[in-house]
Parts: sequence; C-alpha cells; structure tokens
Amino acid sequence: MVEINYTSIYFFYKFNMFSNNNMKKILLGFLFCFAISNAQVNYAEIGEQFNRQMQDLVKQREQMKKYYENLYFEAKDKINSRIKTTGDYKIDKLIFKLKTDADKLLSSEYRMLTSGITKPNNFQFRVRKIQDNFINYNMILSSLLNFKKQLEYEQIKTETFYQLFNHIGKISIQNGSFTIDGIMYRGSKSLNNIESFFNYYSDNKKLYQTDVNEYNERQAKLIAEKKRIEAARLEEKRRKALQLEQENIRTSNSILHLLERRKEKLSNLNLNDKNKYLKKEFKYVKKIIKHRRNSKWLIDSKVISDYKIENVAKNIRDNINRYDRETYLLFIESLKDYCDCD
Repeated sequence: MVEINYTSIYFFYKFNMFSNNNMKKILLGFLFCFAISNAQVNYAEIGEQFNRQMQDLVKQREQMKKYYENLYFEAKDKINSRIKTTGDYKIDKLIFKLKTDADKLLSSEYRMLTSGITKPNNFQFRVRKIQDNFINYNMILSSLLNFKKQLEYEQIKTETFYQLFNHIGKISIQNGSFTIDGIMYRGSKSLNNIESFFNYYSDNKKLYQTDVNEYNERQAKLIAEKKRIEAARLEEKRRKALQLEQENIRTSNSILHLLERRKEKLSNLNLNDKNKYLKKEFKYVKKIIKHRRNSKWLIDSKVISDYKIENVAKNIRDNINRYDRETYLLFIESLKDYCDCD
C-alpha cells in the first residue's frame, strides 16, 4: 500500500490556482504517482525533481523580467545617446520636446507592463517603435538646419523661416505628424514632409499672408460664435432665475394664504375637535413625507405648528435647493389635501 502524503494533497488542492501551463505540467507529473496503485514510488527523487523544476521556473521568470527591464533602459539610453542637436535654439527646442515625449511614452509603457496591462510581446514592439521613431524624427527635424542655411543668403527668407517655424505645434512621436497653428495650411502634416511646409510659403509671401488672414478670420468667427453662445446661455440662466424667483414668491404667498385659511378653520372648532384635527392632520402628513429628504424637522413634534408652515414659506421664497423644495411642496400639498381649504 502507498502511504498518503497530506502535503501532496495540499498541492493538489491548490492546483487550479496556477495559470502557468508549465506549473501545471510539473504538478501533474508530481501527483501522477497517486494514480498508480501497488507501485513502488521514490518520493525523495520526485520531490527533488519537483524542486529543481520549480527553481528553473523561478529563474526563467527572473530572466524574462530582467530582459524587459533591460529593454526599457536600453531604449532610454539609446534615445539619450543618439539625440542630434543643431545649435539652432528653435529647432533644438522642438527636438528636446520630442525627446521628453518619447521618455514619457516609454515610462508609460513600462508601467503598463509591470502592472500587467500590456503583454510582454506588445511592450517589446512598442518600445522599439518609440525608440526608432524618435531617432527618425530627430534626423528629420535636424535636417531643417540645412534647409535654413539654404535661405541664409537672403535675409528676408531667413526671417520667413523663423516666422513659419513659429506655426509648428505639437509633434506626435507615435504617428510622426505635426500640428500647425495660426495659418490655414492644407498640405501634408507628416514629419516626413515637414520641409514641404517651409517650401510652400518661403517663396510666396502673398500666399502666406492670405492663409494667415483666412485662419484669423475663421478664429474670429469661432470666438464670436462662442461669445454669442455664452451670452445666450447666461441670458437663459438669468431668465430662468428670475422666473424661479417670481414663482417662489407666488408659492410662498400661496402657503401663507393656506395658513390663514387653516387658522380660520381651526378657530371654528372647539378645543377637543381642534386637538383631534391636529393629531389626525399630523399623522396624515407624516405618512406622506416621512421618507423624503430633510422632512424630519417638519414632523418632529405631535402637531404641525403655524411656525413651521411660515418657515416653509420663507425657505421657498429664499430659493431653497431643489431637493428640499420638493419636500416642502409635498408637505404643503398634503396639508392642503387634508385641510381642503384652498
């Protein structure tokens, strides 16, 4: 007979907790011996084999972790070592902005890998793409210096180069595109064609000014439209506030009118009937509003006093918040229903 090893049974119980296929294979191999009856089993050898395979898996995991960590730092080092500057302040400012964006993207990808959001293969692909894109786009931007030098013989065109350069906005390290601000440029906005942007306007000052004017006109129309919409919104808000204020005054006056009619009704009752009326009124109102927001103070005594009705009228006149207003109006409606004295 084979002696039962309860430690092994524990491992069998934990088997389904492992998602790693290699781990499952190891455990299956280790536990297979229990399927063989009347067999001679060397548990010491099986235990040693199991420990070796476990250690190999841990080692493999650590190696993979180190591999992707090195991949991340190598990409950052490569970007730092391969950065190419021009000595031109404006061009270099754009290049360093590109480097900052690349560093942020790499850090983001590494965080997603270590948190389990990104798969290792995807991480490797994206890191290399970011690294290669930076090197490529860095070369494209630095080549603008050569384009600028071609224009240095004519001072006005050098000024035009910087004038055009100021229109270049954000550059995407992911798809190699750039944005244009302050001018209606209709050409390609791919970094591979960035020189085309300069060529398009450098020889045609009139075209440049026309497209700048068109951009400014469009922006002015957009700003005017935004102002119109905002003014209309504020006017509508003011109108609704005035309407609510007038409605609150009417509602408050209506509550005070109800209070007078209620007083008149109570004055015609003898003391005994009055007490009965107030108790029944209280129970009726409480049943209706007891589960509503901020209703507790309205029904914290055995009868509904004139003071509370007056207080409700004042709160509504003073524009109480919407939720409390609904509770107070329900309170007044229940009083009206019971009193039947509109």
